[in-house]
Amino acid sequence: MQSWFSRCSIPLAAALVGATLAAGGGPAWAQDVSTEAITLHYNSRVPYDYLKDGVVKGLVATPVAQAFKQAGVEFTWVETPVARQFNVVKRNLGLDCLAGRFKNDDRALWARFSRPVYRDRPQGLLVRRGNEKLRDFISIHAAVRSPDLTLLVKASYSYGPVLDAAIRERTVPPITTYDESADMLRQIQRGMADAFIIAAEEADGLLANGTAPTQDFAFLSYPDAPAGELRYIMCSHKVPQSVMDKLGAAITFKDR
Repeated sequence: MQSWFSRCSIPLAAALVGATLAAGGGPAWAQDVSTEAITLHYNSRVPYDYLKDGVVKGLVATPVAQAFKQAGVEFTWVETPVARQFNVVKRNLGLDCLAGRFKNDDRALWARFSRPVYRDRPQGLLVRRGNEKLRDFISIHAAVRSPDLTLLVKASYSYGPVLDAAIRERTVPPITTYDESADMLRQIQRGMADAFIIAAEEADGLLANGTAPTQDFAFLSYPDAPAGELRYIMCSHKVPQSVMDKLGAAITFKDR
C-alpha cells in the first residue's frame, strides 16, 4: 500500500529574494491621468510574487503587472508584510492595491476587487514528515476541524470560504501568527504546530527554496479539498472605480 507520505511534491528551484522595486524594474508606466501612481503591495512568496533579475514576477505578479501596463495605470511595487497590506487598504488613506488576494464578503465591504488574475491549485496541509496525528485523516475538513491537530494560521488571512468556515468550527482555536510561510515551516519543523494550510504550488516553492531540509516535510492533498481559490487585484476605495474598470478590461485570465 502506498505510503501517505508519497503525496509530498518537492521540485527543485533556485532561491529567490524580495525587495522594494519600481514597476517591474523598468521605467514608470503611466498614463492614467485620473490618478497618481498606485502603490502595488506584494510579499515575496515563490511562486506567486518574487524578485528576480531586478523584476518582480511570478504566477500572480506577472499578470498583475501586465494588466497595469496594458491599462496605462502608473504603479510602483513595494514589498509589505501581509497583515500590514490589509491594514493599509482598510484604512483607505492612499492609492494602494494588493497583488493576488482572495475575495470574501468581509473584504468586499472595504476594498475594491478586479476581475480574477489567477486560480490556485487546491490547498492541502504542510506537515512534518512522520507526524502520527495526520495518519488517520482522509478529509481536509476533518483535519482542519480536529481539536487534536495544532493548526497554524496567518493573521488576517483567508483560506477561502470553505476552509475559513472549517477553521471557525474548531473547538480549540488555531495558533495565529503574523509570520510568513518560511517561518511557519520552521515552527512545524520544531514541533510548535502540526500543520498549516497552503496551496500546492506554494508548498512546492516553499520546500524547494526554504532553508530547512525538504525531507523533513510532506504536503498532504485530500480528495475533498475545495477547488483552488481565485486571486484578484485588491484595492482601497481611494482607487477610482474607473481605474478598476481599466484594469479589469486589461486582465487576460482564463479559468481552468
